[in-house]
Amino acid sequence: NNPASLVPAYTMLNGRLTWQSADGDWKVSLAVTNLTDKFYYQNKTRLPIGLVIGTPGAPREWSLTVRRAF
Repeated sequence: NNPASLVPAYTMLNGRLTWQSADGDWKVSLAVTNLTDKFYYQNKTRLPIGLVIGTPGAPREWSLTVRRAF
């Protein structure tokens, strides 16, 4: 309950676009997490010696997935 370890509220913007062929054999997806590349902490802790440590959230990440059905 220490104000130094307070993590303010944040909003994440993630997205995913998928294209599928007419016959359903191919599927291509593009996904992005933390689209705005916002810096945030997942958590913070105040140590007894007065030091505050925290775990930063992941930066913007993207992925491309290609699938083929046989």
